[in-house]
Amino acid sequence: MNNALTTEVAKKEPENQPTQLPSRWALSRVLVLIAIMSCMCGLLTGVMTYRTVGMTDSFWLDWLRAFGTVILTVKPLALMSLWVVSRLVGYVMPHAKETTRNIVIGLIMACVMESIVAFMAAASHFGFTDYQQLMAGWWSGLMAALPVSLVVMPIMAITVKPKIKQFLNR
Repeated sequence: MNNALTTEVAKKEPENQPTQLPSRWALSRVLVLIAIMSCMCGLLTGVMTYRTVGMTDSFWLDWLRAFGTVILTVKPLALMSLWVVSRLVGYVMPHAKETTRNIVIGLIMACVMESIVAFMAAASHFGFTDYQQLMAGWWSGLMAALPVSLVVMPIMAITVKPKIKQFLNR
């Protein structure tokens, strides 16, 4: 009987099977995450850019520069910090409902990430030469985008995060 199982498994999995490229599902999962991150990043950097430099002739160029800086530097950090914050909240609140944990994660991530995004956006607008202008731009951008983020992040954590988690685990 054991020999029959071995033979059956050997028939299903050939030894010299070539490596396969990622399936279309795997690619679509990555594209969904990139689209969601880009929309969130675009919205928040747009609010920060508007608040920091106003609607000037160079607004779109300033926004695009801030968006590019943030998407290339901050979003990889966001994914790592989301993992760390999720683990910490799970450790601190092991008996809480998943929805409660997701709300707490969303609020923490909103505060932490908006501080970082506002700093990077201000740095792309003003540079590092004038510290007071950089800090004023950071504070202005943070105060403009934080309320938006404090509304959007918990909604994302309650509704979108579980669906994304389910989608990625398919």
